[in-house]
Amino acid sequence: ALAVVCAARSLGPQQPVVLQEAPADGLHCLSHGIVEIRRNLAYPDGDDEFVANLKDGAWFGERGLFVAGEQWSFSVWSVTQCELFEIARADFALVREQFPELERLAGSAGAPNAASE
Repeated sequence: ALAVVCAARSLGPQQPVVLQEAPADGLHCLSHGIVEIRRNLAYPDGDDEFVANLKDGAWFGERGLFVAGEQWSFSVWSVTQCELFEIARADFALVREQFPELERLAGSAGAPNAASE
């Protein structure tokens, strides 16, 4: 059911995936490539600081599937050519209606994923 609501996205190097302070409204799964997480503690006036690289198989934004009104607390930029799959909160809500057992996942939203470096 989730495959139906996944949107594929291709990005070249040095392209924004998500930007700090933008609405965090979905899950992003990195199928191929490397992305860099950057955080600006003095947003919007300060400089971005490197946080981590994520590679094939990593995901981020799972809280955006369950929690409305969230904003990105960091930016993510592609380092290499990247292939991502994205699920928007609105699309995930439709799937949750059809498969109520997904509600138990809400308790694990925000859990760290093993594909980060």
